[in-house]
Amino acid sequence: MRQFQLISQHASQQANGFFAGRLARLWQDIHWGSLLFLSPLWAMALVYPKLLEEWELRVIYKHESAHDVELQLFGVRLMEMCQALVLAWHLPIWVQQGYRLLTQEQHLLAKVMLIARDSDNPLRQQQRLDAEPDLRRWLNQPANTVLLANGLALAAQQSWNSPHGRRWQNLTALYLQIPLDQVQQQLHQQAVQSARNDTQPDLWHPAQALLWPWDARRLHHGEQPARRPPHWNWPSGASSAANCCWTPAPLPTPCTLPALPGMPWRRAACTGSCC
Repeated sequence: MRQFQLISQHASQQANGFFAGRLARLWQDIHWGSLLFLSPLWAMALVYPKLLEEWELRVIYKHESAHDVELQLFGVRLMEMCQALVLAWHLPIWVQQGYRLLTQEQHLLAKVMLIARDSDNPLRQQQRLDAEPDLRRWLNQPANTVLLANGLALAAQQSWNSPHGRRWQNLTALYLQIPLDQVQQQLHQQAVQSARNDTQPDLWHPAQALLWPWDARRLHHGEQPARRPPHWNWPSGASSAANCCWTPAPLPTPCTLPALPGMPWRRAACTGSCC
């Protein structure tokens, strides 16, 4: 649970860095929405930690079908379960809108991500948005900041340059109308700031990976090879058999023991009876 809470704190830092200055009047909504967006997973991680770990390994790292894995593990889609908890807990409206987008309005997210992928041609992006005013109006909603911040923070958990993370970076650049490299630079800066404020020694923070080679990614503990048993340098068969056949030396007798210096007695003369 603490790991998911740290991800939420990271998401809140990203939201503060990217959006709070531009939408200052809505700062409270941005802060609490981004912080509480993953709160359904806090409860699930507390009650069913092994199931969430297996979901993360199979879906995020091994790229298995999320639909199949979630039905096998939970009996229902994970986002639908989170949405039910959000509604039951009466979480902020922006959190509710984010989960509705992920469960019922995925076609909007897919269309806008397709436009955002064309980040090398901002003019063409704008033309495509102008051709669909409803889509442009939806994209510009302030409530989307909550989903964007959590998408960036979650994607960074695995790798900074994964395709999944790149999609959220492109979408953030399109939302803010700024270049992609500026988004990436600010993303890394906010991650470092989050690590300074909230990191804990026993938890993983993606800011640590900024010191790694760019194409490296963190391994899930389920991917790590099992620890090998210690290697013993056993003797070869021939020498081992030979050593088993050695003749032990006879035990020392009083006649063969040397006199110890400083002792008040001397070795007695051998009478032959002990040899």
